[in-house]
Amino acid sequence: MIPQKNKKFLVTLCSWSNPKALKVCIDSLIKSRSSVEYDIAVVLNEADQESMEYLTKEKIYFFASPFNHGPLAIDFLNPLISLYEYVMNSNDDMVFYKGFAEDIIGLMDSGKFCSASCSLVENFGGNNHCVAVDRSLSSILEKDSVDRFLNNCESKKYSFDNLKISYNHPICVRSKDWISVGGYSDRWNSDFESGYGMDDYFAFKLI
Repeated sequence: MIPQKNKKFLVTLCSWSNPKALKVCIDSLIKSRSSVEYDIAVVLNEADQESMEYLTKEKIYFFASPFNHGPLAIDFLNPLISLYEYVMNSNDDMVFYKGFAEDIIGLMDSGKFCSASCSLVENFGGNNHCVAVDRSLSSILEKDSVDRFLNNCESKKYSFDNLKISYNHPICVRSKDWISVGGYSDRWNSDFESGYGMDDYFAFKLI
């Protein structure tokens, strides 16, 4: 999967030798495709054989590194990201609901925002106003829990009445903005807390 011309939407993931979680996440992304088409690309930190074989089987583009570059590794995909209008940066420990792409792209196409994030559902309370808490959920590795989450999404159990302003993963931005600020890594500036501080700095640079 390498697009020959500009396309609309790319979903990118970082994965850390976690093939079971990666499969659940990718499976949810594949099943969530609807009116908004998107491609998927993955960076494998400390790439493992099982993940590489799975992504090859699913015909999903991936970059495999034998080292752990942390969240900065997503910028290995910059040449691919530049071919799309929008890019969404996420991790492999998430399950996506059908319609998430329509929600995200609808916000970005409005032209009012430099970035957009999905609201999150977690099984613990972290005092985040963009998180719906559902303590009946357990691990994304348990099918019953994933099915319960998806059914609840379909029934609008987790819907918010108003738009929430926040910055959290998964984060969607215009690809041209992503590239112009030096990508997620600030042109591979690995001195800033080994890259982990970039979560907030990346949002700051977009403003």
